[in-house]
Amino acid sequence: MATSNNNTYNDAISISKMLTGLMSEADMPLFTEAQQKALSFCPKIPAALSILGSSALCYHVVREIRKRQLTTIHPNIIWKISSHLNLGMGIANFFAALAFFFTTWPIPRELRREGNLAIGTQGTCSTQGFFIQLGSMTAAM
Repeated sequence: MATSNNNTYNDAISISKMLTGLMSEADMPLFTEAQQKALSFCPKIPAALSILGSSALCYHVVREIRKRQLTTIHPNIIWKISSHLNLGMGIANFFAALAFFFTTWPIPRELRREGNLAIGTQGTCSTQGFFIQLGSMTAAM
């Protein structure tokens, strides 16, 4: 019983060191190749759904804007502002979901580990980070 509690305690310390950055890369537990492939594939499913949802939102808003501009001389200003905000958030979410869809692909090749599909450069990694941050901050605003 004491060994089980000791192992749990050591695991908790290892996790906290890993999260705070105190654990070196050599000490970090590595996932198997199959687990790393699964971890790089799993975000693609919700990202693809988010891409579809954002595309549908943008299409709907643009269609409504065009329809109202053709039928109304003086459009409602509140509706106009909210529809443009929704369009902007939909576009930002589209690009953020696209960045999440790429998961490990934009990571530089020199940082590649077994199982992850890193085929990018420093530029692709920075671009992915920019679009993820853009989507996150747009939703917060």
